[in-house]
Amino acid sequence: ADLARDPQFQMRFRREAQLLARLDHPAVVRIHEAVTEGPAPYLVQDLLPGGSLEARLAKGPLPCAEARAIAAALARGLEHAHARGVL
Repeated sequence: ADLARDPQFQMRFRREAQLLARLDHPAVVRIHEAVTEGPAPYLVQDLLPGGSLEARLAKGPLPCAEARAIAAALARGLEHAHARGVL
């Protein structure tokens, strides 16, 4: 809550969101807007179906093929972001 009132934090939050919003890749969630009004800043982003990885792992270990597919998708998303200057 303290950071939400800090103008420098708000500026950094909006700047980072604008940078991330330029990413367009199937492995990167699309960001549409950064909102800094109210008690806590938040991002408006696409809603992805299918649940979280945490929920999937609660059902048990991933089969090797599924784990490899997830890791490969993450790597492609990171590669896309890094190629556009996002660390």
